[in-house]
Amino acid sequence: MGYFVDLVLQDKESWYEKMKNVDEIEKHKKDIEKEKSASSCVMEFETCHLWFIEVYKANEAEFKITLFVLALLIAAIIFGSVEEDMSFITAMYVVPSICNICSL
Repeated sequence: MGYFVDLVLQDKESWYEKMKNVDEIEKHKKDIEKEKSASSCVMEFETCHLWFIEVYKANEAEFKITLFVLALLIAAIIFGSVEEDMSFITAMYVVPSICNICSL
């Protein structure tokens, strides 16, 4: 029983964050319903924005790690081109293979 209580106390902040995210999404849905008299173009943008927020909140870790790896690859390609005197195309081939060898 104590183990379960410890888990609940550790996850209390994540529960709060999830509830906060649900509240934000509900607020956006209410705002969209209020603005139904707006043009269809604005409605499509708001609906798309709401969809993106829901997808981002559901997959936040995946978005962050993807951006991190992409930034790492870009930095390595620039480093290979500038410091190692590789051509840009060669750096684009070498950097992903190095990341593959390093299991990144």
